[in-house]
Amino acid sequence: MCHCPCPCPRIRTVLPFSYRTFQCCTRTPDGPPRLPVFRRKRCPCRSQFRMYFLRGDIPICRNYGRGGGRPRKFIQWQVPPEKLDFQRYLPLFFDGLCETTFPYREFARNGVRDMISKAREKQPSRSESPFSFRVTCPPTPWPIPRPRPADLNFRDSNSES
Repeated sequence: MCHCPCPCPRIRTVLPFSYRTFQCCTRTPDGPPRLPVFRRKRCPCRSQFRMYFLRGDIPICRNYGRGGGRPRKFIQWQVPPEKLDFQRYLPLFFDGLCETTFPYREFARNGVRDMISKAREKQPSRSESPFSFRVTCPPTPWPIPRPRPADLNFRDSNSES
């Protein structure tokens, strides 16, 4: 309320940091609204890859390495990639390329790299044609967003040269 001893019939709101703030029956308005700078932000890109990974449907985990050395590979496959169903998992990993947060982005990048390299090594059976990549990776039912130029650099320190 007011700082004066008399009962104030009406309290006026005045600008802060002015000489009127010292007058009788005045008050300053509340400060500016709080900015949401330190609030947790929800990731704008909630991909199918993240949903399946958090649910435990994708058979990968992070490779922390042994001892104090840096691991050679970022992900560790719980099932060898050549035994996975490429029609199911490869579109999921491609969908994960739109992720911007740390572990999911690296899981998707390394997963795509490993699966494509294993697809090259995988010998096609008699029923599959040698050019079965189009059959292996059909178009996804959801649109894949265009990556930023910084995300197109697939060379990282974990890959072997």
